[in-house]
Amino acid sequence: MVGRAEPIIYVTTCDTEFPKRVISNLPFINLTANSENGVILLGSKGGLLSNLRFSGMNLTCRRWANYPGGLVDYRPGCQDVVNHGAAGIIMEYIEGFEVENVNIRWSNYQNELWDNPLDFRPFGSK
Repeated sequence: MVGRAEPIIYVTTCDTEFPKRVISNLPFINLTANSENGVILLGSKGGLLSNLRFSGMNLTCRRWANYPGGLVDYRPGCQDVVNHGAAGIIMEYIEGFEVENVNIRWSNYQNELWDNPLDFRPFGSK
């Protein structure tokens, strides 16, 4: 199976080798990007993401591949390729998230459902 337009930023604690991993106090400052997917922040039951900060980010999401939308590639670790709506930032198992001066723009591609800048899934929602 092919990937699904890897995101511009992908942070995860989904790793069976280190099940108690915690990633914390991670800043993303002054970023500009064009991507088919935005940002994926995936903690897990065994490892939280904590206190991530985005400041001065300009993200434009646009489609240029011929693959259909509606799928997100969670590999490696958490899951495989899963059905998921398009979002600027996808977050799971995260504690402490800050945004300041963040702009997320959608392309005018009519077949993609660019409607959710922040997709937050609370603990235990899987």
